[in-house]
Amino acid sequence: MRGGVLLLVVLVATGASSSARADDAAVCSEAFDLAQTRRDEGKLLEARRLLRTCSRPGCSSTQQTLCSQWLADLEARIPSLVPSARDSSGAELIDVRVTMDGTEVARSINGRAIDVDPGLHSFVFERADGTRVTTRALAGERGKGKLVEVTFGRTPATPAAVVAPPVLAPPPPEQFPPPRPASDAPPAYTGGQLAVRTGVQFPFGSASGLPNDSMGNTFSWQVPFVLEAGWKFTPNWFVGLYGGLAFGGTAGAVSNTCSQNQASCLGAGAWFGLEVLYYFSPAQSMDPWLGYGIGYEQSSVALSNSSGNGGTVSDEGWQFGHFMAGLDFRLGRFIGIGPLIDLSLGQYSTQKETIDTMENGTDTQVGSGSAGITQKALHEWLLIGGRLVVFP
Repeated sequence: MRGGVLLLVVLVATGASSSARADDAAVCSEAFDLAQTRRDEGKLLEARRLLRTCSRPGCSSTQQTLCSQWLADLEARIPSLVPSARDSSGAELIDVRVTMDGTEVARSINGRAIDVDPGLHSFVFERADGTRVTTRALAGERGKGKLVEVTFGRTPATPAAVVAPPVLAPPPPEQFPPPRPASDAPPAYTGGQLAVRTGVQFPFGSASGLPNDSMGNTFSWQVPFVLEAGWKFTPNWFVGLYGGLAFGGTAGAVSNTCSQNQASCLGAGAWFGLEVLYYFSPAQSMDPWLGYGIGYEQSSVALSNSSGNGGTVSDEGWQFGHFMAGLDFRLGRFIGIGPLIDLSLGQYSTQKETIDTMENGTDTQVGSGSAGITQKALHEWLLIGGRLVVFP
């Protein structure tokens, strides 16, 4: 057997991902980040609005889960105040306009509570005749339904004492996760994806059914370089093409023959095909995956001696399966890296040979041929290495 080099480049047009989905993802991510900042600043009302945005179905499952948890805790923390007004006889008044911190919160008093941010708030109560009474009220976290009451008709008009809220037990410690527990992981991704994998691969099985034609009697270990290109149609599913080259030495009987004839021998391989990958945790920092591929391969041995004479022997056939498993460490939106293992199962069906000689300083092919392999056998390549992913 002999192996020349079969070059293979696999290109896939990645195209632009849907602009609508990209916009939704950007809105979700911005709301997810800003909600935590506003919550920590005490701006609970704005934080609630942002958490409602990132907990909607259009956001990633991780964002929905965390935002929903944080929203439930935030609702309990938001205080509320109930405006109330009376005349000098103590009768309750309804036709009173109420503003808080310069913004109208009620055109008339209706007994409803007003959600507010924690802190001190200024109120102005105004009747239809222009009479006004001002007061201030302090809203504490988890204080619900605190009464803010004024009395019209006093001379001079002064606000009535604000009814103190009931004494509450200290609030329990915050139960939601620490800020940004999953923010180190970029959002789950759909769209074009590229990857390069390499490592060391080892041969097993037999090149054919002939005696002493084991793969280990021809090839030693090799270093492969594999390019993947395709599309993630959902955060979990990737479909694409792969192609690769591998280089190494010879072993066993072939290596001994090369040494006895003072020839230099090189083992090489090339393959291409279609693959499908499933990602189990596409929104997490560590994303395990499984894959399967099918394709075509060529394994070769190239020989040459000091006189310039040489030749190649190549076996070709289908790879019935690439069984792959790995773990991607998603370092950001654009890069991921991690270990992988890849076991390919194939069967050679054709053998090709060429013979070259050096004449007058020119490398000339003096013979070539090909034949079907009648006694077929299964062989395997086991790759152990790493994988670099663009857009993990």
